[in-house]
Amino acid sequence: LHPDEVLRDTGADYVFAGDAEITFGEFIAGKSIGKIIAGKLLAVLEENVLNWDLLKRFEGILFDSLYFTGGRGCPGICTFCTRLHGSAVRIKPAKQIIQEIRDADRLTAEGKLTLTKWQLYKNCGNSKLQNRLVSWCSVFDEDFFLDRKRAVMFLQLFEFFRFQERYRLNFQTNPCSLLDKSGKFDGELFYWFKRLKPMIQIGAETFHPQLLKRWKKRHNAEQLETVLDALDKTDMDYNVFYIWTDYHSTFAEITESAELLIASAQKHRQMRIASTPFMIPLYGTEIQRDLEKIRNYRGKHWTDYEVAHPELLPKEVAELAEMLDEMFQDAFYLEKRQEVLKTAEKIIFDKNGKFYAD
Repeated sequence: LHPDEVLRDTGADYVFAGDAEITFGEFIAGKSIGKIIAGKLLAVLEENVLNWDLLKRFEGILFDSLYFTGGRGCPGICTFCTRLHGSAVRIKPAKQIIQEIRDADRLTAEGKLTLTKWQLYKNCGNSKLQNRLVSWCSVFDEDFFLDRKRAVMFLQLFEFFRFQERYRLNFQTNPCSLLDKSGKFDGELFYWFKRLKPMIQIGAETFHPQLLKRWKKRHNAEQLETVLDALDKTDMDYNVFYIWTDYHSTFAEITESAELLIASAQKHRQMRIASTPFMIPLYGTEIQRDLEKIRNYRGKHWTDYEVAHPELLPKEVAELAEMLDEMFQDAFYLEKRQEVLKTAEKIIFDKNGKFYAD
């Protein structure tokens, strides 16, 4: 994310940003920088073969999750995203990811890879695995379901090898990627979600229509509700990421956002909430450029853009966001969530921009 600063602060001679598996390999093999062709990057993921021998360096360490790269790139233009991997979507084939999981599963059975286990299906109704201890299997893309055909094939293979008995899948996605062309929840994905019950992490960011537009999210509030309605019918818990403010946020806007979140959460009982008080203007984002142009803010170092609440928000706005975020931290846990919502509903917002908790 910070190639210039890395060169300046570390004394490095070269920086490889983004997809570097091929280019870095060619560089250390002695090829001239000028001869390294960026066009090769489209095929890089298929050539990204995991080297399990490296596990020897981590013998005896207990890992929290199996974690695989499934793809890079996203067509979204969210204002807070650096879009490091660009807009072109490159995917690793389903069979390749499954083979990586098979290799990891074998190493786990042999005791060469040790994983933490939890009762990860306990909040998934109608599941024979509710009481079983399993590990996380996270497949990371900016949005795993951008390629629907690959996603379905992957889920089919995951069931074929009976991985569900030992792992629970974990993906992140945007709401509109789960809808078909008619705007309904994709029937094929619904079938597999109901069957395999993966943990779906939805990049909702907000239920506020104006904020969704301002942050240039790909989805709208109606699409988000359509997806949550469908996920409830799969009898599984799922996660919604939520952001309270940006540098343009007003007190009234935050209170409206809170009311919309509470209303949706009361409707969707299996929805976990991952809350953050502030849209941190990460270096290299549209928000950072907006800060510099409109607010005339110049950070002395790239880390200055990652500090929550510099002197750019009214004090009462920052305090309200922090208060709500602190309250909603427990809303990630389903057993605590209802109590959080009940407390949040008792908070009264009046037209003068003041608040108090009953």
